[in-house]
Amino acid sequence: MSGADDTRTIDQVPVRELVEGGALWIPAEHRKRILELYRGFTFSDFDQVFDMNRKIGAKGRTCFHTMMYWMNQTNGKTQDQYDKLTGDEPYMRDVFNILQSAVRTRLSEHVWHE
Repeated sequence: MSGADDTRTIDQVPVRELVEGGALWIPAEHRKRILELYRGFTFSDFDQVFDMNRKIGAKGRTCFHTMMYWMNQTNGKTQDQYDKLTGDEPYMRDVFNILQSAVRTRLSEHVWHE
């Protein structure tokens, strides 16, 4: 990210650029699939297309900010919330993982729920 792109907020940067720039960690065994499905999506897109912010509690301006809120409230313990996600909306587990990983990557943590 350089030039005019530097003015974008994290919720405006596509998943592919976050991964390439080191701002989002995705484990190697999931990277190809996640990038094929979501590479052009931004966190704002997750809100507009999947209504993600509302679905995870809308405690912040975007789903990314809401995930930061919940991770602060739970001391980063998100596995139990991930386990509650059902197969009714298959994208939910992927997007949840992308969001929690983006928050953790900022702290040099690497977690991906299975």
